[in-house]
Amino acid sequence: MIPHPDLLLLHPPTVYDFREHSILYGPISDLVPSTPIFEMYPIGFATITGHLARCGYQVRIMNIGGKMLRNKNFNVPRAISRIRPAAFGIDLHWLPHANGAIEIARMCKRFHPDVPVIMGGYSASYFAREIMEYGCVDYILQGDTTEKSLEQLMDYITGRRNGGTDPDEIPGLVRVTKDGSFRKNEPAPPPASLDDYPVDYNEITRSVIRYMDLESILPSRDWLDYPITLTMSCKGCTENCVICGGSKWSLKKMYGRETPSYRSPDGLLDDFVRISEFSRGPIFLLGDLLSSGEDYAEEFLEKAAAERVRNPVIIELFNPAPDWFFKKVNRAFRWYTTEISPETHDDELRKRAGKKYKSAEMEKSISAALSNGCRRFDIFFMIGIPGQDVESSLDTIDYGSKLLSDFGKRINLFTSPLAPFLDPGSIAFENPERFGYRIRFRTLEEYRTALLAPLWKDTLSYESETLSRAELAEATYDAGLRLNRIKSEHGTIDRQTSERTEKRILEARKAMNKIEKLQATEGDLKSSASIQREISGLSLSTVCEKNEMKIPKMARNFRIRYFMKMIGRAATKRNHGKVGIR
Repeated sequence: MIPHPDLLLLHPPTVYDFREHSILYGPISDLVPSTPIFEMYPIGFATITGHLARCGYQVRIMNIGGKMLRNKNFNVPRAISRIRPAAFGIDLHWLPHANGAIEIARMCKRFHPDVPVIMGGYSASYFAREIMEYGCVDYILQGDTTEKSLEQLMDYITGRRNGGTDPDEIPGLVRVTKDGSFRKNEPAPPPASLDDYPVDYNEITRSVIRYMDLESILPSRDWLDYPITLTMSCKGCTENCVICGGSKWSLKKMYGRETPSYRSPDGLLDDFVRISEFSRGPIFLLGDLLSSGEDYAEEFLEKAAAERVRNPVIIELFNPAPDWFFKKVNRAFRWYTTEISPETHDDELRKRAGKKYKSAEMEKSISAALSNGCRRFDIFFMIGIPGQDVESSLDTIDYGSKLLSDFGKRINLFTSPLAPFLDPGSIAFENPERFGYRIRFRTLEEYRTALLAPLWKDTLSYESETLSRAELAEATYDAGLRLNRIKSEHGTIDRQTSERTEKRILEARKAMNKIEKLQATEGDLKSSASIQREISGLSLSTVCEKNEMKIPKMARNFRIRYFMKMIGRAATKRNHGKVGIR
């Protein structure tokens, strides 16, 4: 018999009943591994699972969005009704999950009214008071490192470990007391080190065996085919990108975080080693190593070189890096790519958006990387940053053509809109007039409603004085067409890929116009089966194909011996349990 977990972590889709709606999501997820349902759950699920396991709690992950995508017959109410944990946990980190998170919370309460529902993440923290007013969430944990507070909350809920913990003493806990008053505890100071909270994929693997459910823990729809894993050198940020709710300014204002919390070089290397034990797939290192200091980066890379991790590694840069850095990365990893997001070609617009480096500095860094073994250098541009207009967004694409001419096929270019939302808590959201924005939504309910709009441009939470929502959508399609043709001309994508992408962009633009006309005449498109069929394939990859972001596959994605060993340990444990019962 499959046991009930102590904590059931549920990852919601963007819109709970997305299978019933006619929504042209557009290119909002083109540059991330997940689909527009954003089925990739946060890396915090891995740190939470491992931490609570070490405290004696069993955690199960259920990726609701992922299961709904893979199985059209997956019945969410039935699945939730059949599992009775001590508590439910639901992430609301970024706002695209605003609709799904609340609906899943309501469902948990409908079937298990006496089981506490816990919510966490940046967006849950920002809208904590409003969320509590929905009546379906019992607790919110504010902040970005809440593993210890969650441990204390589970102690309180279950009554374990000396009878539990006083909820008034749990840092960052938000709740409504018995007398109906709103109670918000001050969050604890963020830890200086993350070494007590490793990214624990081993415990997630054990949960697959324990609950006989592989599908629920898969991070994205095609993860078994492309098993990308994540790890991080720090939480928090040293940068102040004005559109980001995770900037240094935002985290200090919201949670009192003065500086990032770092994973030690030895701890970070342990993450790499653990991942390489079961996966041959790429490892994405979240966060710029140099943000932790040059000494930190040098120490980690020297130790990684000695360990000889064989997985492909994706290195993220917040700022251009020097030549010595790439020399050490090249020695540390057999196969690596690099990525940076300059947003625009325009140095002044980039500075206004919070990034102070110049294009010339980035180009010097590109040259250094390509001269030191970098297999590919990905560059991400964005449409919708402060002060940008249509002409500037297209000039950025022309700059991309220059980069391809200067550096060749190992340059990989992407463009996407700033969509769907300007992060609440970001510098620009809190000071919109200063950056030329008009904020359309302020309450969580407004965001939840916006996610149901049939057109992605109508979900946008902002307009700028230089770019209306309609102009942003048109500029996105125009930039996508131009970049697609440029990449084809330079040979970075083949002719068939280019033709498919051009066809999708033109069809998406045509569908957008058709939906606008239907809205004017029919209003609600929810039940329009013909529209659903027409747009179903136009949002997965719009301005580029997701395969353009992937790196070449290994001969085998996984190390079978690892899983056989885990299964053997689980069987031995079960047999010992049976003997003990007898």
